[in-house]
Amino acid sequence: MTDDLKERFDELRDEERRRVPPFTIRRRAARLSYRWVFALLLVVLLVVIRPHRTTFSEADLAAARSIGTWHPPTDVLLKGTIR
Repeated sequence: MTDDLKERFDELRDEERRRVPPFTIRRRAARLSYRWVFALLLVVLLVVIRPHRTTFSEADLAAARSIGTWHPPTDVLLKGTIR
């Protein structure tokens, strides 16, 4: 009985081994995916690092200056309490 059971398990194991692709195919596919990830990372890095030139119009500069000189209406209240 145990010999028969052992033979059946051996047959199942052999059948399973025949169905599984060789390890080299899976390893090769993984290597290709690492190359794609590296290439994508390189492209993203080049896009982020490239120099950006920002130009402002005169209206943008005027708005920035007016914001810099603005004081809130409650600023008077704060000046009266701080000594």
